[in-house]
Amino acid sequence: PEPHPELDAAPTRLHVVAGPDAGGVHLLHGGEIRIGRSADADVPLDDPDVSRLHCAVTVGADGRVSVADLGSTNGTTLDGR
Repeated sequence: PEPHPELDAAPTRLHVVAGPDAGGVHLLHGGEIRIGRSADADVPLDDPDVSRLHCAVTVGADGRVSVADLGSTNGTTLDGR
């Protein structure tokens, strides 16, 4: 298939689906993005179930996305796992 540069340039999106910030959409432009309640988080969430620095989402140059828990109290799940 032909490559679609307009899709390659599109940033990855993080959709908040639960909690006080539900409905929020954050654009992730690449590299490591830290998510948590702290003002130091790249994506701050106002949710008591979220740790100060809860997890990190890494968007690679190839578009692959990985998620790593940062020692959060409640753990991190992806697609229910």
